[in-house]
Amino acid sequence: MLDRMLQRQGRHGLQIIAVSEDRADRQVVERFTREIGITHLPVYQDPSGYVAYSNAENPHNAPFALYGMPMTYAIAASGWVVGYIAGAADWTTADGQRFISFLYGA
Repeated sequence: MLDRMLQRQGRHGLQIIAVSEDRADRQVVERFTREIGITHLPVYQDPSGYVAYSNAENPHNAPFALYGMPMTYAIAASGWVVGYIAGAADWTTADGQRFISFLYGA
């Protein structure tokens, strides 16, 4: 869904990225994304937990907590985190689109 949305969303400077915490090598992640048809969504890998953490220790002082999977963080154009959703979210719904428009002042 995020890949399709990114393909269609040229407006508002919307940027969408995915971060995988998979510890497998990069080729495994690339093969998986190719198999499920992801062509536009950039996928970054964070196997060591420098971007996101799921344990209380947070040894690398990662900025994003993983309260559930998948985890979506909404970051406004100002750079501030304005919300998050633990679990699957359908950003193509009317509510999802209104939220995106609110973030980017449309």
